[in-house]
Amino acid sequence: MPRTRILGLIAAAMLVVAAVATPAITLAKLPSVGTSGTKPTVADGTGDIWIHLYTTSTPTTQAFTWSGDLGNFTIHYHANDPSPAHIETGLAVGSYTVTQASTSAWTLYAITCVPGGPDGGVTEDIPARRVTIDLLAGEVQHCTFDMTWRQPDASIAKGSASGTYKGVGIYSKTAESSETQSSKVATGSTISFFVRIANASTKPDSFQIRAAVSGSNKFAMTFWSGTSNITSAVLLGSYSTTSIYGSTTLTIEIRVKAASSTPAHASRDATVTVTSTSRPAQKDVVRATATRS
Repeated sequence: MPRTRILGLIAAAMLVVAAVATPAITLAKLPSVGTSGTKPTVADGTGDIWIHLYTTSTPTTQAFTWSGDLGNFTIHYHANDPSPAHIETGLAVGSYTVTQASTSAWTLYAITCVPGGPDGGVTEDIPARRVTIDLLAGEVQHCTFDMTWRQPDASIAKGSASGTYKGVGIYSKTAESSETQSSKVATGSTISFFVRIANASTKPDSFQIRAAVSGSNKFAMTFWSGTSNITSAVLLGSYSTTSIYGSTTLTIEIRVKAASSTPAHASRDATVTVTSTSRPAQKDVVRATATRS
């Protein structure tokens, strides 16, 4: 066979291969399997579903689980991989419901679905932590579960609101020594403690404040927000803050006055519990102790 004809056949074959080759699409890490890979284009008559996890919160690792029409699967969040995904390909046309299990200390902040190609529609139910996808042929549906870790951060100073706060970044459901301030007070005098409330989460949250007082009743102990006396609400546990996040903080003042009849070395404690409104199991506790000098 002439050399020119051979070269022509080779060139034609290369054109055919190029025409049918499917380019590889690099995937995000599949944490539930622990591997990476490539996904071909959507097969004829089928669709794909990607379930993404997104969080910018503080803990470095956390496992989240789902169940439903895609079976049971887990996505592991890692600080160095903030948006992992679970991917199902080649799915038959139809309706698929996926439900996320509740995870302690975490709140589902949002579900956002973005279609690729055709869009059969989705129904997002945040309170139930689920999404229903009506999958069409050729559809690639991406649904992201945006998770936020909930945690109040209470700290306490004595003498001045600009003083040194103990307990910053320490989270405990009991008053530890690292979250306790003590001060002495003379009879007829008043001292102040300041409880600063911060939001350790990356999403807005409000907090409920409750104080339990104990010790000698020869002290008058009151709670203040600026010039407002909030003692009754704080003792009842019905006082709630506004929603805060980021660098915004709120401060509550505790004023303690020793009566003239207060015996030496008598003391009065206020144990203040700050609770996340979004996730009531998440709390932080500080304590103020006043002792008669």
